[in-house]
Amino acid sequence: MKRRLFKTTALLLGFGMVASSMNVYADDIDPFGKFEDPVTITVAQRIYGDAIPTGDDALWTQKYKEYGINLEVEWSADASQFNNKMNTAIASGETPDLFQVGNAEQMTTLVKADMVADLTDAFEEYASPLVKERFSTPAGQAALNAATFDGRLRFIPINITESLCNMDLCYIRQDWVENLGMEMPETIEDLKKLAIAFTEQDPDGNGENDTYGIAIQGKDGLDALRGWFTGYGISPARWYDGMIFYSKDEDGNVVWDGEKPEMKQALADLQELYKAGAIAQDFATYDGTMMFEDLNGSKAGITIGARGYPAWGFNKTYVNDSNAKWYAMKMPHAEGKETMLAGFQPMNAAMAVSSECEHPEAVIRMLNLVTEITTPGTDLFDVNYFEENRAVCGDAFMVQAYDPEDERKTTQAICEAVAAKNPEGLSDDNKSIYDSVLAFEESGNADNWADWNRYYPEEGHAYYVIYEMNKDTAITDNLWQALPTESMLPKLAVWKKTTDESAIRIISGEDVNTWDDTVDSWNSLGGEEFRQTVADSLQ
Repeated sequence: MKRRLFKTTALLLGFGMVASSMNVYADDIDPFGKFEDPVTITVAQRIYGDAIPTGDDALWTQKYKEYGINLEVEWSADASQFNNKMNTAIASGETPDLFQVGNAEQMTTLVKADMVADLTDAFEEYASPLVKERFSTPAGQAALNAATFDGRLRFIPINITESLCNMDLCYIRQDWVENLGMEMPETIEDLKKLAIAFTEQDPDGNGENDTYGIAIQGKDGLDALRGWFTGYGISPARWYDGMIFYSKDEDGNVVWDGEKPEMKQALADLQELYKAGAIAQDFATYDGTMMFEDLNGSKAGITIGARGYPAWGFNKTYVNDSNAKWYAMKMPHAEGKETMLAGFQPMNAAMAVSSECEHPEAVIRMLNLVTEITTPGTDLFDVNYFEENRAVCGDAFMVQAYDPEDERKTTQAICEAVAAKNPEGLSDDNKSIYDSVLAFEESGNADNWADWNRYYPEEGHAYYVIYEMNKDTAITDNLWQALPTESMLPKLAVWKKTTDESAIRIISGEDVNTWDDTVDSWNSLGGEEFRQTVADSLQ
């Protein structure tokens, strides 16, 4: 299957031209119009936690019926089993009208087999102004582009966020830094010194040799080290769709970032820390649970990872030790430069409409309704349909155009309100976070620590660092802004195994120059083909 990339502005113009030339739909379509003759849309239901009402018991089902759309659950599965069941349905060629896909393999298989509808005309003609507005943002445009195969829209992207949301932060125990009379790091070398000091100088002052520097989860290989590599200006790990990062070298050639010379320096520095005991000696066996146990138990004083770590990662540190202080900052750069932010493929989950669906426009109207009803300030907004009420309202089947900029806007609103000590204008949800932040500031209640650590408008607080201190952050986008092609998919598994095992061996003491052999091996197994595909897509 030939895969082409198009700029979304041209793509959207193309939608209009195609619809106009084919005269498929009337000019006076109401995005929220009701079907006079009711249509039926069969769905696959992904169940999260408690059972979600279906049929006439679900508010969403009732709402769709008001617009002449009858939902019929063809099958359902728990979230942990949904993907396997969907793979079986795809393999059998028997899918419902509407279903969620969560990886590149499913998407490319569906397109190759012509099992998903061409949504180009339906989207252009039926999508509401609010839906189109959200897909016209930079992140929304990139997602539509990734959902487009050979110039035709084949999926509805969901869960779209700005690249800024994917920034990994460096988290450091500030109280340990203060105990040792040291400073926050400005370079990788500073960070290494701090990690070794946390290992050797009893930063918690308990007189025991029971701490170390940096906690990492070796079981995830390169993926777990994504944030570390940003300090060297590279991004050799993969993204959630399995695709890897391509940029240009000093000579302007397209290369996988793991081929750049900075890669070996990054691995050499990790090896130095490992030899010094500043990384757990059994780190290769560590998963996320083990890593967070060390962080929450005040065994390790540094980690690098997602913006949400204070909420669900090391959130119990303060409960266990009220003297603990976690400081969030951008990963220091090896040369003291501004740390790069890598912009990966913008879509890793989507809704698919079967090519056998008789009314794909009904799905677009569902998209319009869900987006409008769950957006405060719109004519159709209804608080009863918010996601936290799913146990009552049922499942909207994830057909929703979220605002890709929502998290940044939310953070800025909360931070500004906290700084002014004035919650006026905040939504109820944001007001509850505002109250929580101030509650911790006033009483130090452990239940409010995670909100305070993320949203307090000051250096060292995770979301504030990302969304307020980096408004002008330069983002280097992956040169391949699309899903992996059909030929790439099986080779990505080979790449992961090869590179992960090599990186772990090098960190554990193997000669760093063996990385060159790993790169050569990868290129012979498919890397050169990948590189050429990416280079050709830029022509």
